[in-house]
Amino acid sequence: MRVLFFTGSPASYMAPPLLGVSQVNCGPDWPDRVVDGKVVSLKSPVGAYDVEPFVKRLPATQRPDVVVCLVDAARRNLPANLRAFRGPKVLLVADTHHLRAPISGMLQYATSEPYDRIIVLYDRHHLEFFRSAGLKNLFWFPGLTFPHSDDQVARARKSWELRSRQIAFVGQTGGLHPRRARLVGALAQAGLPVGAKQIPQREGLEFYGSSAIGLNVSLNGDLNLRVFEILASGAMLLTDQLAPSSGMDQLWSGNQLASYRSEPELLEAAAHYLKHPTEAAAIAKRGVTWLDQLFGEEKRRLAFEHIVFDGVPVPEFVLPPTKVKAWFADAPRQRDSAIKVYERVQELHRQQETVAIAIDAAVSKDAAEMLATLPRVSAASCFSSANDLAVVSGCTLDQVSLSQAARVWVVDAAQSSVAAALSAAGLQPIDREIGLFARDPQEIEEARLLHSACWRHLHAGDYARALELARATLAKDPKDVDALVTMADLALEACNRPLATKLLQTLRGIAPLDPRLQSLTADLTRGSYTPKLPQRLLNTARDLATKRDWKRAGVFVAKALELEPGLRGAYALFGRIHSELGNYQEAADTLLQALKQEDTADAWMGLGHILSKGRQNREAADAFRKALVLAPVAIATIHAVADAAITIGDWKLHSDAVGMLRERDPLAPHSHFHFGHQLKHQRRIHDALRHHCRWCNAPEPRPVSTSSYRVLFVLQHPPFWPSLASVYAAFAADPACEVTVVALPYEHPYYAKPEERDAIYGFLDKLEILYVRADQFRRAAGCADIAFVQSPYEVTRPSGWKISDLLRFAPRLVYVPYALEIGGGEENLSLLFNQPLHQLAWMICARSPRHKTLFAQRCDVGDAHVEVTGHPKMDALRNLETARDAELDAFIGSRKAVLWNPQFDVRPGLSEFGTGFSTFLRWRSYLPEAFARRSEMAFILRPHPLFFASLEKRGVASAAEIADFLRRCEAAGNIHLDRRPSYLPAFAASTALMSDASSFLLEYGATGRPILYLHNPDGPGLNHDGDFVRDYCATATTESEIEAFLDDVAAARDARGAERRAAYHEFMHVPAEGVGQLIKETVEERLAAEHAERTSEAVTVLA
Repeated sequence: MRVLFFTGSPASYMAPPLLGVSQVNCGPDWPDRVVDGKVVSLKSPVGAYDVEPFVKRLPATQRPDVVVCLVDAARRNLPANLRAFRGPKVLLVADTHHLRAPISGMLQYATSEPYDRIIVLYDRHHLEFFRSAGLKNLFWFPGLTFPHSDDQVARARKSWELRSRQIAFVGQTGGLHPRRARLVGALAQAGLPVGAKQIPQREGLEFYGSSAIGLNVSLNGDLNLRVFEILASGAMLLTDQLAPSSGMDQLWSGNQLASYRSEPELLEAAAHYLKHPTEAAAIAKRGVTWLDQLFGEEKRRLAFEHIVFDGVPVPEFVLPPTKVKAWFADAPRQRDSAIKVYERVQELHRQQETVAIAIDAAVSKDAAEMLATLPRVSAASCFSSANDLAVVSGCTLDQVSLSQAARVWVVDAAQSSVAAALSAAGLQPIDREIGLFARDPQEIEEARLLHSACWRHLHAGDYARALELARATLAKDPKDVDALVTMADLALEACNRPLATKLLQTLRGIAPLDPRLQSLTADLTRGSYTPKLPQRLLNTARDLATKRDWKRAGVFVAKALELEPGLRGAYALFGRIHSELGNYQEAADTLLQALKQEDTADAWMGLGHILSKGRQNREAADAFRKALVLAPVAIATIHAVADAAITIGDWKLHSDAVGMLRERDPLAPHSHFHFGHQLKHQRRIHDALRHHCRWCNAPEPRPVSTSSYRVLFVLQHPPFWPSLASVYAAFAADPACEVTVVALPYEHPYYAKPEERDAIYGFLDKLEILYVRADQFRRAAGCADIAFVQSPYEVTRPSGWKISDLLRFAPRLVYVPYALEIGGGEENLSLLFNQPLHQLAWMICARSPRHKTLFAQRCDVGDAHVEVTGHPKMDALRNLETARDAELDAFIGSRKAVLWNPQFDVRPGLSEFGTGFSTFLRWRSYLPEAFARRSEMAFILRPHPLFFASLEKRGVASAAEIADFLRRCEAAGNIHLDRRPSYLPAFAASTALMSDASSFLLEYGATGRPILYLHNPDGPGLNHDGDFVRDYCATATTESEIEAFLDDVAAARDARGAERRAAYHEFMHVPAEGVGQLIKETVEERLAAEHAERTSEAVTVLA
């Protein structure tokens, strides 16, 4: 399954989970990055944006089966126009437990896009909000975002005897996490060994894995990812108890973890399990067992697939039954108000240890149920001055009992009827729409914004602005903890130890348990203080790099290195910046400098990729080998080296990597994939097939006898039919072959209309060929022995019919190229010779030895699976006269006819030709006029099938402009627009061809008639077989060259005709028995050889 994953988080903070075999990550902090020809990540804007351009930017081999959008309350990632993607669309709901309007904002977004599945991750207690909003297809999958591989988990787990007897915590403990800061500080104050770090996720997993106890303190009643990381690490999980609606009790019976409800319970539990390590180890072991049974890497992916494609939830995560009546079902406006009030109470819950709420008996029970989803809400029916919130009904409002309440929510009364009474009690409206009142609401909000800005400037290294904001805050509140921390930090940076000492003393009197106080005190008491500015500048550079602001990032990292030349990590980042700016030599030099500081596998991998970009393949291979030496057991590194080795064509390196994979991870799918490639490169086709089948979980290919076998033809697109017509006829005529035709829609991005995508059905009906529609075909494993596949482009096939799917039910894939590839350019050559089908096919049919050589040069696995058979299109051209069309012949009459074939790759550029294969931009005005002047001749306009759609999609011409062009052609009187399903009638009727870089140039050569190549001097040009055109055909880039060619056609002159016809056989093998028949014979020869090989193996085993 290929996944396009949209996220608002960078990999350095919350790495995305790997949900598919192939995954492209997109987000505002991800760069546009291509590695070894494959898109790894794409940068998206902050906020709302259209997903369609991102889907279209992916090459055919990476077009997604599913789009997954991880959206949280930060609203940095709001993908839109999901309707443009026809496959499954999945919304992952995250972090609705904090930030501004997290639930109401999420509901507004979720109801605005057509998601097929909505998966709540860690806030199951908010489920009823989604149900009450009418959202369906809801699922719960806590831990789905677990980013660590099985290999990383295994390496992180230390044996119990080697673990430190400490309580490990990884995460933030700053201003947004006051309860967490209090509890971590309380453990330290009690003298318990607690280690709190803010480190990357992988390091965090290892930190837990080396500790006896892992502490979790939820941010705000959420079942977070940390829970699963601690369980995975093998540490005993000590976590806060959540509300029943969180699902916590559903997952764990209680003996896989330890929990606490308050600070005293935490201190008691922590001390107990530190004193009783055997008991802690037993709990940790049960936690590991639970996680391993449910959360293996492959199990997570398969469970996610079941949700996506089948709508089947994970049994352990089944949601509770839908309520008979949703919250506030009878009063939608009250429901909307209730959500906004809940969000404010939730924010209060984040800040305070407990939230005391008094609820009037006259208030709907829905309000009480809703507020009870927060674990530390203390609800009562009596009102007092201790109430953080009083929930009342307008009809029972008692201003005396509410006179000391901090906040009042009037659930069901209009503002006007209660405002005066509440104002007299010192309460002012916070939000006039929802009936919520409070004391001094504005002051709290202003302080929060000031703290946020101060912290941001401090950590960006902008000390002057941070100091200014801290002073402004202290002017309003001399006891503000965040401002005092900032001032103390800046005093230490300025080496003003007396001022730092004074500020820390003040902090001890106000917030003795704040963990930042402990850190700053440690800095002060050290013999020498290390300034933080270089690291902060480096962090700012990293942040800019995630936003692809490479130049500014380079400025900040240069400043950091100027202050601290040996700053760890700075040279590695500088190297990446140089690479992204195209300065490959500087990037390599800088990374070599980084390697002097940190000799790691990741650094050598980075250097290898940069060297390969600079085409220094030998040096790149050396770098990759060093990565293998440094990380001989890191499966991810070995896989990356294997991929890179294929790209640079170093099969010795690839063999080494594959050997390591087979030794360390022999059953992993990707190990089979790489070993299959290695075997195919060694020309061991059948052995390669076995391993490629194991890669995609397909059954072992069964031995096939040529006396009886099953052949599948997978057809999608009528214009491609000539490439398989004679092949189908040859197999269908043999009673030993059970032939089945499956018709699939052609899901090309440029085909927006159903009649375009589904044209294959009517086409086959007209030919009276029996077929099965894709949605009616039973795709059983091993249901066919061989499958002929019409298109190499994964994007055109619907879900369930990708190459990995085809291998499961027809392991021997045969590909006959749909066109006679002649276009050049690196991108085009990769599309035509190095797609998954090209690599995984059992047999590819080449038109000539020259064509086979192109596969040897361009396909990752070489040409061992390529057979020279000729091309089936030649069979149709043998009987070209039978393809004549009476209407077309009548239009031409006795005139000489020239066929004009514009290619669809129209790309505007600086020149009048543009930069694509097509020359239409240059000739769209001139040629219709030139044709009209030659009334004694006829012209057939037959553009590529995607031509007009491409003009519109790429913004080259509007529908009105295209219509105007066609009207001009029709007005000429001698130009015929040919839109027949087959181009053969145009071949038969024409006297000569004028074509852009298109397969027509080679195919029309079989007619022996004159050919003019319309060359684009700014385009990609022709490939190796372009020699036929360059050496034996006319070429035009000017009007005079076109006029000269038309003059020759009119006068029946063809100076190079005899030479061209004689040379054609060098470029096209044309067997006497016909190409379709030769392909059938070649298939049977391979089947027989394979059967003999299997028989020999069996005899050897018996012997």
